[in-house]
Amino acid sequence: MPVSHQAFTSKQSTWTSHLAVDGGAALRASFADASEVTLSRSDLRHLATAEDLAQFLMATIVWGYPRGMWGNNVASLR
Repeated sequence: MPVSHQAFTSKQSTWTSHLAVDGGAALRASFADASEVTLSRSDLRHLATAEDLAQFLMATIVWGYPRGMWGNNVASLR
């Protein structure tokens, strides 16, 4: 499998507690109306070229930590 197709699936419910923080809009954009999202390295490269780098950052975090993060790291990004 090409590296660009390496992908991970994350559930929106995993990130519910982070939706209320300042980065919530960028996180909601990653999930849209879906209950889960699958993000690949290729998706992240595409998002990196967009103007909304907040969405790229949150998508990268979701890709890297598909089962959620420990602590208040997302809230610390303000």
